[in-house]
Parts: sequence; C-alpha cells; structure tokens
Amino acid sequence: MDETLETDVIGDEVLHKEDRKLPLGNGQHVGDIGTVVNSMIVHAQIHGGLAKGIEQALKESEAYDVDSGQIQARSSLNYGIPRADDLIDFAGEPNESQTCTQTPLGAKGCGESSSISAPAALVSAVLDALDPLGADDIGRPLTPLCVWSAIPEAKSG
Repeated sequence: MDETLETDVIGDEVLHKEDRKLPLGNGQHVGDIGTVVNSMIVHAQIHGGLAKGIEQALKESEAYDVDSGQIQARSSLNYGIPRADDLIDFAGEPNESQTCTQTPLGAKGCGESSSISAPAALVSAVLDALDPLGADDIGRPLTPLCVWSAIPEAKSG
C-alpha cells in the first residue's frame, strides 16, 4: 500500500424516525495524514472533502440519457449543490502518529479521502438505522423518497 495516501474514519449519524430525513447533527472525523505542515490548510481541505462527500451522498444524482449517454444535469439549476445547512459539524483532529517515510516532511495527502469516505459512511449509517425495518439496500442520493422506498413495508404498502 502507498503510505503517502490519507485514510479516513467518519462516524456518528442518525435518521429521523418520523419522516426518514437525515438531520445531520454532528460527526467524528479522523484523518491519517502524517505530519501536519499547516493546520489551517489541513482543516480546510478535510472540511472541503467532507462537504463534497456529503453532497455526493445527499444531492448528487448520476442520471444519464439512455440514448446519448449524456449527463442530464447540465447546470446548477438541476444539479444538487449543498447549502451550509446541509453540512454537519465535525469534531476531530488529524492523526499524525504515522508519518510518511516517502516524503521529505513526512506529510501525506489530506482532504481527498474525506470525499470518498463520507458518502460510504452516510449510506452505511442510513442502512444501519433502517436495518430493524428490513432494509438491506439503498440507492443514492439519500433523499427522503429514496430512504422511504428502501423500507420493504413501504414497497408492499
């Protein structure tokens, strides 16, 4: 494995029982990024990656035209863009315990893996919350309709 790559752990998610919406309260983030050279830039990169990952999970729909293969969301008017109230407060500090031996400063990348791990964490959390209701699969984006449709009782009723 390339030790210059950042790894993330993201957690803490709940689902409203009444309307199946994601209230997105707080979260935990641990990024293994090696030596921190500039903490302000590191925090901004991680938060930007988290914002992009949350946008992917909650808003982004990869809809393509069947005949042409062209993406259907061609402007910001029909493409989900996160607002500040779509995002969550994340606690956590970068983990500097594993410095990189392949770079002069011991630093690794930061921010990129946040955008990869955030959608997976959100989808996993929603599936975990829906497990008692029999849901075992869910699509994206995680709209209230998508969440509701994942529940077997909703499909049969």
